[in-house]
Amino acid sequence: MHRWVVAAFIFVSLVAWGGVVRADVIDDCRSARSAEIQLSACSEIIASAAYSPTDKAMAFRNRGRARSDAGALDLALADLSEAIWLNPSEGPLYITRGLVRVRLNDLVGAIADYSEAIRLSPKSAIGYNGRGHAHLVRGNEKNAIADFSEAIALNAAVTERVPTRRRLSFVLTSVTQSRHCESRSRVASPRATTRCRSLLYLMRRSTGSLPTSIA
Repeated sequence: MHRWVVAAFIFVSLVAWGGVVRADVIDDCRSARSAEIQLSACSEIIASAAYSPTDKAMAFRNRGRARSDAGALDLALADLSEAIWLNPSEGPLYITRGLVRVRLNDLVGAIADYSEAIRLSPKSAIGYNGRGHAHLVRGNEKNAIADFSEAIALNAAVTERVPTRRRLSFVLTSVTQSRHCESRSRVASPRATTRCRSLLYLMRRSTGSLPTSIA
């Protein structure tokens, strides 16, 4: 009888180790000491049937962010898409995937993601800011200015960081001033051309989504 009890205890212990939720794995996936540990923990949650859809959504989200930080953009996009499928009402997920899509030059997809984030959270200054950047990269200055303007208004309304408001204001001013700048400078002096190109350079650096140099 005693041997049977010991054997049963060992069997249950082995099953428990591999088949139930482990708090340490969840903690590591949420905020590990290193990216390697986080990726491993999130992958374990994704592969196991023991974790809830909420846990898996968190794991896909965090693994996607970690992969994005590492430059594995296609894998990041796949993970974030899985996270959205599991939790379609989480607005920040669309913003994160939108940023990945901008980096992959999928501007139409990025704009769609930012638009969905705005639909879910109409007062999201970050959503308008991101969509404004995507419009700007795509060359749609009118929509970019509209989104940057909305982001500035919302940013002030929700009392977010002042430096962010100043940065957005600078971007908006730069976009407005640089409209038709290239075409006008063609018939102007070399000094005007240099000033115009400097303005475009500063605007591109401020967005974070555009090249930091111009030919």
